[in-house]
Amino acid sequence: MLEVEEIDITSGIRQGCTVSTELFKLVTYEIIRKLEEQGNNLIIEGANFSSLFFADDSLMITRSIEEAEENIRIIAKISKEFGLEINESKSKVMIYKKGRKRDIDKVRGIEVVRSLRYLGLEICDEEDIFKKQK
Repeated sequence: MLEVEEIDITSGIRQGCTVSTELFKLVTYEIIRKLEEQGNNLIIEGANFSSLFFADDSLMITRSIEEAEENIRIIAKISKEFGLEINESKSKVMIYKKGRKRDIDKVRGIEVVRSLRYLGLEICDEEDIFKKQK
């Protein structure tokens, strides 16, 4: 006969649970709202945004190290309130400023990069932020 031991689950939700997407949307909404309140929006090719979110992928591009630090602080604070944390190894920082020299390697423990892929689109920190797509 198989012996089964009960395990108390104190936090989290099950993998694939339909509630997980709704909870993620609530957390994401709060992050977006706080970032917009901060006023660190960019206007790129006529679009005004502070961040882009799609499913569990997010993108924030800032003009300065200080803005990047503040955005990361906001995200970390809100995430902590919901029992989450930033995965630094899966995160990147890109600072969008014309003529910027690469003068820093990390912001709050997160690697600073000159370009990255977001939802299959290559994005760079140059004047033409969205590189020519193939």
